[in-house]
Amino acid sequence: MDLDLAPDPLLVVPGPSQIPPRVMKALMRVVDHRSPHFHRLYRDVVDGLKYVFRTNGDVYPITASGTGAVETMVLNFVKSGDTVLVPVFGSFSRRLVNHLRRVGAEVVEIDYGWDRAPTYEDLRARVESMGIKQIDVFATVYNDTSPGLVFRDLPKVAKWVKSYGALVLVDNVSALGGDYFEVDSWGIDVAVSSSQKCLAAPPVMSFIAVSSSEAYRKAESVNHPSIYFDIKLMRKFGEKFETPFTPAVNYLFAIREALV
Repeated sequence: MDLDLAPDPLLVVPGPSQIPPRVMKALMRVVDHRSPHFHRLYRDVVDGLKYVFRTNGDVYPITASGTGAVETMVLNFVKSGDTVLVPVFGSFSRRLVNHLRRVGAEVVEIDYGWDRAPTYEDLRARVESMGIKQIDVFATVYNDTSPGLVFRDLPKVAKWVKSYGALVLVDNVSALGGDYFEVDSWGIDVAVSSSQKCLAAPPVMSFIAVSSSEAYRKAESVNHPSIYFDIKLMRKFGEKFETPFTPAVNYLFAIREALV
C-alpha cells in the first residue's frame, strides 16, 4: 500500500510517540528567530521544560535528536582523561559509553547485562571492591528502553558519587514527562531529553538542563571542536531568549503546545 494513501498509523513504540492534533497544528507557525515573538516563545518553552525537568537551573533547546543532546552533554562536561563511571544495562547506556570514549574519557563500566538495573548497594560495593579512588564524572541513562529498565536508585547513587566530587550527567531521553524525575532535588548536574517520547511532540528537538555552577565551571575548562553543540554559546544566547543558530522554530511552537 502507498504510505501516502494509508490511514495514519497508531504509534505504540517508545518514540516517536502519538502526537495530538493540536500539537501537530502548532507546527504551522513560524516567526523570525531574532524577533520579540520568538523571545516570548523561547521563554514559554524553557519555563515549561524547567517544570518538567524539576529544576530552577537553565534549560536549552537544541535542534537535534536525543543523541545530539547526549553528545552536547558529553562534549561540554567531560574532559579527555576524566575517570567516568557508567553503569551499563542496555543499548543506550552502551551508546553513552561510546560517546564518552570518543572524547578520550577513561570509562569504568559496571555491566549489568540486559535483565536488571543498577542498585545503589550493588554499584557501590562493586566500585569499592575495585579500589576506585577517583570519579570525575558519573554518567548514566535513567530509563533504557531497549530492555525496559529504570534506574530507580539514581537519587541515592547521585548523592554517593558527589562524595568523590563527581559531576552527575543523566540521559533521560525516553522518560522525561512520563516518570518521576527531579534534577535539582536528586543532585543531577546535567540532564538531557528530547521531544518525541513522553512529551508527545514531533521529533527533531532535544533539551539540555544545567543545574549547577560546578557544571558551568567544568564547561569553561573543556575545549572541544564543536560550535553547534557549544554550551557556552547556548548560555550566552539564552540570556537574551535566543538560540545561537536558526532553530526549528515551528517545532518549538509544537513543543510549547505539548507542554500545556
